[in-house]
Amino acid sequence: MKQPPTEVTRAMRASRGTSCRVSGALPPASSRMTQQGFIIVFAVFVSALSNSLALAQEARLAPDPIQTAETKAMREGRWADAEKILVDAIQGLEQTQPNNPKLAEYLTRLSLVLMQKQHYADAIAVSRRALEVDKNAFGPGDIHVASDLGWIAGMLGQQGQPDQAEQLFKQAVDIVRLNPNTDELTTDRKVLVLSGLWYRYISQKRWVEAEPLILDGIKLCKAMRLPPPPCDSAQDNLSQVYEGEGRAAEADMQPHDQGLPSEVAQLNHMAQKHEKDGAYAQAEDAYKRAIAWVEKNPSNEFHDLLALELDLLGPVLQKQGLNEQGRKCIYQSDRREGGCGCFQASGFF
Repeated sequence: MKQPPTEVTRAMRASRGTSCRVSGALPPASSRMTQQGFIIVFAVFVSALSNSLALAQEARLAPDPIQTAETKAMREGRWADAEKILVDAIQGLEQTQPNNPKLAEYLTRLSLVLMQKQHYADAIAVSRRALEVDKNAFGPGDIHVASDLGWIAGMLGQQGQPDQAEQLFKQAVDIVRLNPNTDELTTDRKVLVLSGLWYRYISQKRWVEAEPLILDGIKLCKAMRLPPPPCDSAQDNLSQVYEGEGRAAEADMQPHDQGLPSEVAQLNHMAQKHEKDGAYAQAEDAYKRAIAWVEKNPSNEFHDLLALELDLLGPVLQKQGLNEQGRKCIYQSDRREGGCGCFQASGFF
């Protein structure tokens, strides 16, 4: 029978028996400025990818028992159980149905676990295997392939390989623009891919290239029943682009924080102003107040709001030299029901 590829087998073995941790060695100083933008991109990608995987599960006529069990284990903090569920399922499909689309989903979920453990090379290897499966199952122009490319790009960028990351993001965007499907899951993944590249361009102040991506993303967001996290900040991103281009009047005309509770929108606006002025401690305080408000006022209508606020807080902490705390926030953003301890109801860190 067909055996799993060596790199995937090694990655799956690496996922066993490792406790959850998110802090780690910093990249070389020469690469930190380049990586800062990609850390933000990756944070949004993690949150949005989790949302996309949940939509995929919801879209099925019958729930996938493997993903149901893995999700339950993760929510209960049973990390080892969640890993074993995925690894066993992957090994079984690799031997019997190596081109089954479910295999790609399981591999992507495993890559999330590996990234959480900072097994970066293994996570990328697993994700590349998922890309191969999706290409064989759906064809090279399918939205699943674009999503895989974007996810790999996010990891490469976070690991200090920005040129390779941008190349993959561009390939993913090309697929998105040629894909005619308009269902909720496809649209969700289109926004995910577009936002990955527009955050990249914004971090480098490449305003002209970012603008059309954001405008396309806003159109897609307006057509969705449950927009993914990048939709929450798209209008603000567009304002940032207009300001960068010297189009202040157009920037002021853009609606800000659409769909957010007014209390959170006001605090975010205050924090973003402080951050722009370099007053990072004040920005940190405003974001923490927003997070506290979200925790005290839970709502199904804003189910991704805590993840968004953590995504915003993480880079502000890093700009103050609080790298470990910032990374905890970034990687914790999609682990809102437990995990590695970025933020808890009783206080910060």
